[in-house]
Amino acid sequence: MAPTAVERLAGAVLAAEAIALLAVVGWEIVALVGGDTIDVPSSVALIVLTAIGAVALAAACETLASLPAGTLEAHEAYLRERLVSGLESIPGVQVVRAWADAPDPVGVVTFSVVGHDPGLVAAYLSAEHGIGVRDGRFCAHPLLARLGYASGAVRASVGVGTTQEEVDRLITALETYVTDGPTARYEIVDACWTVADDPRPLPEGSGLSGLIATAAAGFIAGAAGCGPVPEPQVSAARAGSLVDA
Repeated sequence: MAPTAVERLAGAVLAAEAIALLAVVGWEIVALVGGDTIDVPSSVALIVLTAIGAVALAAACETLASLPAGTLEAHEAYLRERLVSGLESIPGVQVVRAWADAPDPVGVVTFSVVGHDPGLVAAYLSAEHGIGVRDGRFCAHPLLARLGYASGAVRASVGVGTTQEEVDRLITALETYVTDGPTARYEIVDACWTVADDPRPLPEGSGLSGLIATAAAGFIAGAAGCGPVPEPQVSAARAGSLVDA
């Protein structure tokens, strides 16, 4: 789906940070825009792109602040409850909680599929359903061990850009995994689960070079006044992505 206004702004921040990081180590940034090549000296890129990131972050904050009071919180709470209820209805799926009586949980849900490596579950969701989640121990190894998940778990997030349909898609994907198992064959490569002999070609523009080119094109289009940003409309029907933050 097309990114929302907030997601585009947040993406600009991340892209600026990534490109600025390259500039720090002395690289020259080469942006491919419409077949033309633009060489930007590292010192200039570091200053300019850091500034762009700061401006994008401020714009994102202003957009979120413009939402009606309580709208974002209600949207997130509804989706989180729907996700938790759906996960708990699947045999063998456990929702991980540090405090079962937490009064105002945020839109982050950690879960485990009993008897299954969380890395495999995450790889399956990504490869076969296009759903991004995080797996592992989330820099909280002692806590997860104390809760009984020393081998890790899976974590999904909902927020301003997430829709009800996307939450339901995650639940359905896990139901399929538990009932039928993965369609593809997976193996561990460099300590990560991946599709074995994956026949799918990498999309054009993948990797770091694609990120740089895309970010540069977006910055130039924005500077030229292209691509108007739509008004924020937070609802269960809003387009977005169920991707772990």
